[in-house]
Amino acid sequence: MHIKTGQNSYYVYIIANKERTRLEAGSTGDLESLILQMNYETSTLNRIKQTYLCHVLLHWENFEDARKAIARRNEIQKWPKSKQEALVSEYNPEWKSMNEEILRNNGTVFKQVR
Repeated sequence: MHIKTGQNSYYVYIIANKERTRLEAGSTGDLESLILQMNYETSTLNRIKQTYLCHVLLHWENFEDARKAIARRNEIQKWPKSKQEALVSEYNPEWKSMNEEILRNNGTVFKQVR
């Protein structure tokens, strides 16, 4: 899976802790760098991992417009946990970590650009 980069690539994601009991939604312009920073680097962004121990990517969506990505992130953040869990289950029924898949694979983006 190749993550598009450039001016028109914005991502909304849901990450979880190792036990998959804590979910956090966010947005970024560079999903690959976010995964690297959360898992392999010590940085300010690593506060997500340090605070909630969330570093497992379970779901992501690609947007061409930053405003749409931010609106979607805000929407998901307001949802109850059960609705966030349903979204993850819809696209990732086994709740497998997508971290290595994003970092390792080449190809095209599987999720529809919104």
